[in-house]
Amino acid sequence: MDQDEQGGVVSYGMLQTARRVPFRWAALGMVAALALSACSNVDTARWTEEVKSWDGHVFQLEGYAEQEKSGWPLSHRGTTRFIEYYHRESGAYWKQRFGYRPAVFDFVGGKALVLIEANTAGKCFQQGYPPLALLALRWTGTGWEQISVDGLPIDKMAFNVLRQIFDRKDSAKDAHGFVSSTEKRRRDPGEILLPDWINEWGRSCVKAKEQGLGVDGLAPPVLTGSHGSPQRFTK
Repeated sequence: MDQDEQGGVVSYGMLQTARRVPFRWAALGMVAALALSACSNVDTARWTEEVKSWDGHVFQLEGYAEQEKSGWPLSHRGTTRFIEYYHRESGAYWKQRFGYRPAVFDFVGGKALVLIEANTAGKCFQQGYPPLALLALRWTGTGWEQISVDGLPIDKMAFNVLRQIFDRKDSAKDAHGFVSSTEKRRRDPGEILLPDWINEWGRSCVKAKEQGLGVDGLAPPVLTGSHGSPQRFTK
């Protein structure tokens, strides 16, 4: 038996109860916090953007993306989970996999294609050190097939999909609704012409191969074939 500050008697059972109650409340608080986090730890963006093709015509491309709310302690906001693109007229549907995000979504010969930057040592290694550090994939009607960059009008192309989908700090400024060409220029200042990009980065994979850079044991992601169903856009 112990004695409290007022001189009363405190039993062993009372002490144990007093010790358990704060722990129970703390445990309940942790569970509640985790539940709230599970419901609200992702920001989403859904938009339709105007895209300028290499031949000058403009078409509309629908997009959806998810991003972690917090990037603490390295950044104000988190990393992008995935990005989806859907071109309604052609049915072309792309879902970003493993950081392979299209820089170009365009049409050549009436078929949709995407161009993806592969200018890091990891991507160069994974993709067999592609020429010009670019991956080109063409829509077949049911999925994507990899093609050569040879013969594509690269000298007339530019990065043409929205780059800043999520604002660096304010989720209220994320892409939503219709994004016109004028709005894209405001969000993405400075046009990136593909020939200029190639001049700066096109030899990245050649240099990586010469230096033996790569990531051993890292299986390359499958980018070809179907990326699933665009149900989010069609239902």
